[in-house]
Amino acid sequence: MILTTKDLRYTFQNGEIINFPDVELDVGKKILVVGYSGSGKTTLLNLIAGALKVQQGEISLAGRDYSFLSSGQLDKVRADNIGYIFQTLNLIPFLSVIE
Repeated sequence: MILTTKDLRYTFQNGEIINFPDVELDVGKKILVVGYSGSGKTTLLNLIAGALKVQQGEISLAGRDYSFLSSGQLDKVRADNIGYIFQTLNLIPFLSVIE
């Protein structure tokens, strides 16, 4: 498996808790993440991408558990292994794509 998650749970500052189903994704396969607004789709993607720190559970990429890594180590994993396209582009309006 290229990506696995197990027993992921995230608690927001307001006390809301989201428990995520386990994910297993093999090389060349795709998954579709669907749900109502506020159901945790973006939170799950941010956890997988390392943009949010795992509070409970495990995430493994290519067999390596990275749920316990520091922020700097997560930055390296993300830079080397994860492509991420945001729903909102948040581009800097005065720069071109090349800049």
